[in-house]
Amino acid sequence: MDGAYDGIRVLDCTEGIAGPTATMHLADFGADVLKVETPAGDRLRDEPGYLCWNRNKRFSRLDAGDYRDLSELRRLIAVADAVVFDWPAAELDRLGLDATSLRAGRPELTYAWMPPYSQRGSCRRHRMAVFGGISAASSDLGHQGCTRSASFGI
Repeated sequence: MDGAYDGIRVLDCTEGIAGPTATMHLADFGADVLKVETPAGDRLRDEPGYLCWNRNKRFSRLDAGDYRDLSELRRLIAVADAVVFDWPAAELDRLGLDATSLRAGRPELTYAWMPPYSQRGSCRRHRMAVFGGISAASSDLGHQGCTRSASFGI
């Protein structure tokens, strides 16, 4: 059966849960999704959900700090229909991978920026602290001797 997004090329430059889950849905509906990871790999690679969030995708490892790899990333973006980033805005600006720069020559490019944490206000200081609470709250800790009524301070 053909998918709704057959023929659509998506470049997934995200890690964690939010971005990979969003692009997972596109892949589930037939999009050709290429997940680009850093040489170290996704920070959640060893988590049980990693294979689920990244199903139906092809993979590549590139270091945007390396000139050749950045050139390859730009080449991949040039042939993509959509690109999804979760990198810090300052890094995207510095590398010329921000929406304004990329869409200047390709206004048809769909650009999504999904920062995993708030970029403003007091929440920006609590980035990884929130992840631990969410992981614990959504896991089966109740089966490991913890009660569901435990407070995680999210």
